[in-house]
Amino acid sequence: MNSNVMMNVYDGTTNIADSEFCFVNSILDLNSDSHIKLFPNPNNGSFSLQMDDVVNGKFIIFNSVGEIIYEQMISSSDFVTIEQNFTPGFYILKLIDNKSKTITTLKLIVQN
Repeated sequence: MNSNVMMNVYDGTTNIADSEFCFVNSILDLNSDSHIKLFPNPNNGSFSLQMDDVVNGKFIIFNSVGEIIYEQMISSSDFVTIEQNFTPGFYILKLIDNKSKTITTLKLIVQN
């Protein structure tokens, strides 16, 4: 089961930082038999998502401590290319499809 936590940091009078975290409690949460193909994986920060159906929604990428590092809306598309300079490491990609009301979670590995 995945869970999201919103954290607010205050200096006593004002809100100085907002962060949203996603915690993956089990490797079984990662959907290995998905209708989404992520390639290449591992990659150097440039990768593509190919979906079996047209998706209307968004995808979110979380780093290894659960912080959101990238978010992009998808509108009527079945193919997306992302080119970012992510630090090498392990990431979680969550695709939220508003059309089919599904959430798919994939692992993403970035290497040099």
